[in-house]
Amino acid sequence: MGIEASIYKQARKLKLGKAALEPEFSELARVLKDKLGIEMIHAVYDLMDTTPRLHIIVNTTEQYVNMHQKGRGRFGYNKNIQKLIVREFSRITREIETVKNYETDNLFVCYTDFEHEAKTAANSEISIEIREKLFARHKEIWQVVSLFTTITVFYLTDVDLEQNAASGVNEEIKAFCYEALKRADEFDYYTESNLVISFDTKENVDNNYEGNLYYYFK
Repeated sequence: MGIEASIYKQARKLKLGKAALEPEFSELARVLKDKLGIEMIHAVYDLMDTTPRLHIIVNTTEQYVNMHQKGRGRFGYNKNIQKLIVREFSRITREIETVKNYETDNLFVCYTDFEHEAKTAANSEISIEIREKLFARHKEIWQVVSLFTTITVFYLTDVDLEQNAASGVNEEIKAFCYEALKRADEFDYYTESNLVISFDTKENVDNNYEGNLYYYFK
């Protein structure tokens, strides 16, 4: 699931050491680290309609994926992990005197991947600079789209794409984008191996997606 701006802001403060978890969440973080190897940065308890919800923000994409069913990637929560979190949070809130009253019956547990959110923020922050510099350097570029953690560079024609792939221009663009992203990568999540930069063409969008990037990315 995604993350609200206010939750990301607080998670960022916690990650930077500029805030501290409440005692019950600090203890939950310790348990998750010990039992699952999961680094919980932040947790938010609220109500989803009338259902109590515990929203766990974990440090890395790898940890987030490991909290799902095997083979399902970012989809399909691991029910055993959800049950463990409910059981431990119920125990903790019974044993620790808390300011809030927590309802743990029928508690729904969900997760957010902080790495993905932080990389998305960095990509958004640097997107205008990347786009403007690439347009200035490469007249054959039609559009540059920064979407979540990825960048897609669209050349005008398929011939442009083939020529730039063969001449090494694509690799030069990848290196430039990586350098720019690293300047905005506050928590050092981007690596050359996990950076996703794709190349395509306006010609392909026109021929197969009615000239519409909405259909292309849908």
